[in-house]
This record gives sequence, C-alpha cells and structure tokens, in this order.
Amino acid sequence: MRNTATVAVLFCDVVGSTERLTRLGDEAGDEFRRRVFAELRRCVVESRGTEVKNLGDGLMVVFEHSTIDAIECAARMHTAAAGIDRVDPVHLRVGISVGEVAHEDADWFGTPVVEAARLCSAAATDQTLAPALVVSVVGSRGRAHRFRPVGALALKGLAAPLPSVEVDGAESVEGD
Repeated sequence: MRNTATVAVLFCDVVGSTERLTRLGDEAGDEFRRRVFAELRRCVVESRGTEVKNLGDGLMVVFEHSTIDAIECAARMHTAAAGIDRVDPVHLRVGISVGEVAHEDADWFGTPVVEAARLCSAAATDQTLAPALVVSVVGSRGRAHRFRPVGALALKGLAAPLPSVEVDGAESVEGD
C-alpha cells in the first residue's frame, strides 16, 4: 500500500555550530542550543509545519498544507536566529523542496527530501535555496516573497543539475 503525499520539505542548518560550542564550552553550549532550537521550533509551529527530526545542528520539517508555509518558515527562522545573540549572531542555511514523498515510520523519503537536504548544504550563510519549480507551485500566492534564479546546481547524488532559486535574498526579485 502506497503512503505518499505531495509536501514541502525544509532542512535548516546552524552555521558554525561546532565552533560556537568550542567557544562557549559544553554547558553554555547546551543552553545555547536549547535556545536556538526553541526559536526554530516556534517558527515551525507558527508556519504549520511538522518537525520530522533534529539533525544535531538543524531540523528537517515537512509542510503538508502549503509550500508558502515552508517559505515563510524559512524567513521566520532566519529572523529568529539573527535575534538570539546580537553580539555573536546565529546564522542559518536553509533548503526547501516540494514533491511527492513516502511517509513511513514517522519519517519522509524520496527525491524532494534529498533535494531539500542538498540545497541546504549548498546554501550560503543566511541563504534559502529551493528548486525553481517552487516559483510555479506557489504562483501568484507567492507575491509576498522574492525569488532570484541562481542557475542549475549540481547537487551530490542527483543525476542532473537542479534549476534553483534563492528565496527572499537581499537581491531577489519579486515572484510573478
């Protein structure tokens, strides 16, 4: 029996988390990590997402209702992370993808999951990347967000480069 759904998948990663832990020490690092994840999880809840798993210094989140929710969650996450420590700001990388994925044992599997993870890894500090397809998926309902083509990215394990966009970046242009 097939148990699939079309969902948006988001991966986020805290940039420089190991270096920060080394600077802070274990106990202060644990407290800091708890603060960061509390803020990230607040963003997930506010955006109607479901946390799938904690990845040590990031999260995997699924959005079963709206791809725009995933985009808004990424924007909220970037803002929340930046506000955690004004002296030593927290930075994120985020990857989002959308498509048909399998749901098994409280986890999600399929090419969109891999794409989101690889886009997160490919993103620069404070950047959100998504497949160009996302612009078509959100259509005119995505007008509150900006998308800038970044070309076809060669992502580890994927057979072909993935046409991609930066979402809500400083130099992005408004979606149609």
